[in-house]
Amino acid sequence: MDFDFNETVMMAHATAAGWAVGSVSAKDCTSPFDNHAFYLCDYRTGHSLVMQISKETFHRHAVTTLLSTVELAGGLAEIMLLSANGALTQQVTEALASCLINYTKNTQVYRRLLHQSQASDRLHMVINLYAIKGHKQDAQVRPFALRSDKTFIDAMEVKAASRQVMALDKSNHPEWF
Repeated sequence: MDFDFNETVMMAHATAAGWAVGSVSAKDCTSPFDNHAFYLCDYRTGHSLVMQISKETFHRHAVTTLLSTVELAGGLAEIMLLSANGALTQQVTEALASCLINYTKNTQVYRRLLHQSQASDRLHMVINLYAIKGHKQDAQVRPFALRSDKTFIDAMEVKAASRQVMALDKSNHPEWF
């Protein structure tokens, strides 16, 4: 196995921010400082995953019109189940990156951020996945963004924000639970 400086630095930043090494994945990251970060918090399984995607890959990736936002959310939910079971292969990681990019670019959260941010800003997107009543394998997917210049936002900070959004969602959307 060859030494990868960028991956080593990225993992050091992730570990310093409290993320377990096995919960971090990357797509086309040539520099640990030029990526967008996606934090997936799956309340069905208790599993969390962080994915870094290079800004260039994210912005270059054309949005697919073949899948709806609901189908993309279903793909994220399915991939998170695979990840929770330790089945995050290279092929699944590629699918996750594509799904995250397409899903994110189709959300109102992202469209709002486009008007508030500069192109050089780092995106920190948190995606909560809630179990659907009577359908524990299916998920209600809830995105929101955090603002930070950090490579990784501290794990405790992300999880606290995630729980806060979930509490709001339980109050505002009890039908989701």
